[in-house]
Amino acid sequence: MPEIDAFLANCRLGDGRLVDIGISGGNIAVVGEGAASLSNSVPTLDIGGDLALPGLVDGHIHLDKTLTGLPWMDHAAGPTRMSRIETDKTILPHLPLSTEERAGNLIRECVARGTTHLRTHVDIDLESGLAKLEGVLAARERYRNQVTVQIVAFPQSGVMRCPGVLDLLDAAVRNGADLVGGIDPLEIDRDPKGQLDGIFAIAARHGVGLDIHLHEPGEMGLFNVQEICARTKALGLGGKVTISHGFCLGGITERKAAEAAETMAEAGVALVTHGAGGLILPPIEMLRAAGGVGVCR
Repeated sequence: MPEIDAFLANCRLGDGRLVDIGISGGNIAVVGEGAASLSNSVPTLDIGGDLALPGLVDGHIHLDKTLTGLPWMDHAAGPTRMSRIETDKTILPHLPLSTEERAGNLIRECVARGTTHLRTHVDIDLESGLAKLEGVLAARERYRNQVTVQIVAFPQSGVMRCPGVLDLLDAAVRNGADLVGGIDPLEIDRDPKGQLDGIFAIAARHGVGLDIHLHEPGEMGLFNVQEICARTKALGLGGKVTISHGFCLGGITERKAAEAAETMAEAGVALVTHGAGGLILPPIEMLRAAGGVGVCR
């Protein structure tokens, strides 16, 4: 047995077993029934049968947009997605707390509630350049011993409708972002080929993955699911590409959803989704059953 610094005794695992967990150098070194009884000299905290789980994962968060640590603010945007996008640009740069401070506040809240792995989307646009990325990178560095933070360079305002954003996305990856993002290639950019070709080229050039917001409904969204899968296969990026939201998969026929699930599994494209008012949740069990489709919710 390695040298143990402390034990957590009587921890209940997900399968119902009661075990003792030995900690060495801040890491779990021993998990076993009655393990704490083998050493009387090690400090021991009796958990009393409470559930012990691995650190939770939040696969979709926006640390640069959080208002954590600020007084209550009324919702200022209109009912459309584009209104929310434009409102972010007018409000976020003028908040009394910096991106780094607000992101750090939310990171601490996540860790306190058991989440130790985050994937965050960070806005990259013409108005702010890489400023929000720099703030989130600073927060990630400050809390690197408590949580892992994976950063997606996210072109929330679009790519083709905002010439110059592709260059900024490339710069974001060179400056510390881990993945390239995208958003609704038809609804936002009106040019799915242009957006998808552009962001996939950056990912391939730097050897990183992608995470693409896809709110688009029905056949519109399904078209882009197919386009994303085709590019993933062509560039050998299987296992590195995620579709976020993917509500279209819940708004098409069961046959088409099953075909889409098979296409995603073959390409190695994952899904991160959630419930949303007025939108249909994708068929999560079907996607999982297809094999090869990682699903997080």
